[in-house]
Amino acid sequence: MNSQTLSRDCRNARELLSLSLDGELDALARLKLDRHLSDCAPCRLHGAWVEAITHALRSAPLERPSILILPRFP
Repeated sequence: MNSQTLSRDCRNARELLSLSLDGELDALARLKLDRHLSDCAPCRLHGAWVEAITHALRSAPLERPSILILPRFP
């Protein structure tokens, strides 16, 4: 389902999911998100997918570049 076919409630919930992963939801927004997710299987699935990817990215080791690249100034 692309963002153009989502209802306004689903679009809002997916924005809240992103904020939730960053720990930026207040109690009222968290309640609103939880209520939507309890009724919307596609958003629950999307939330689980985004959470898994976010966790994988945040827990991955940082890569060091193999060479040092410095900008050239005139």
